[in-house]
Amino acid sequence: MSFCKKCGNQLNAGAQFCPRCGEPVSQPASDYQPTNFSQPVPTAPNKSKAPLFILIGIAAAVVLVIVLLLRGCGGAAYEKPVKVMLDTMISGKYDMKTAQKMVDQIPDPVIDAMIEDYGAYDTEREFVEELAGELEDMADDISEYNPSYKITGTKKMDSDDIETLEEQYSDYIDVDLKISEAYTIKVSLYSTEDGEENKEKAELNTIKVKGKWYLDYFSMNSIF
Repeated sequence: MSFCKKCGNQLNAGAQFCPRCGEPVSQPASDYQPTNFSQPVPTAPNKSKAPLFILIGIAAAVVLVIVLLLRGCGGAAYEKPVKVMLDTMISGKYDMKTAQKMVDQIPDPVIDAMIEDYGAYDTEREFVEELAGELEDMADDISEYNPSYKITGTKKMDSDDIETLEEQYSDYIDVDLKISEAYTIKVSLYSTEDGEENKEKAELNTIKVKGKWYLDYFSMNSIF
């Protein structure tokens, strides 16, 4: 039983106002607190996506570096044998190391056939020594003409051209080469004589044998 706190009148159970004076009836405190569904549900903070983009950028940079390396220091891989051969020839620095570098641009079976045909060499090392000596004898003449070169164009060979190259190796030096790809590299050769600049054009072929690019032996006649 309860009474109005203002006038003392007896109140009925559940009454919200006093029937005599109209005073509001105080409700007893409750431990129950209604859920406020209007409050936002807390969520985990968003993580920055910056690290992901950084990783993608690093991966792209690595791929680019690998591609450049495979392309041969800024040029297509199929051009590399031509560059190595010509750079070595005009360097003016001739020793066993540079001579070996030149020989390495020719497929091993071709070098072996050349050594056998000449009959003057028992090993590749002897052949390289002879080449180094010949280059050394030419060093003064080569430097006097101040030689240089520029690659002016490239053209991929079709299957018929490749078959013709393979037949040359088979017919002339009895070497069975399986050439998977080949290119013709157009080169301009420059030299200076008596203060006058000379220009010659040459075409060198590069061939891919067992996944590696080499200089075509027969096309070397255009520069030697």
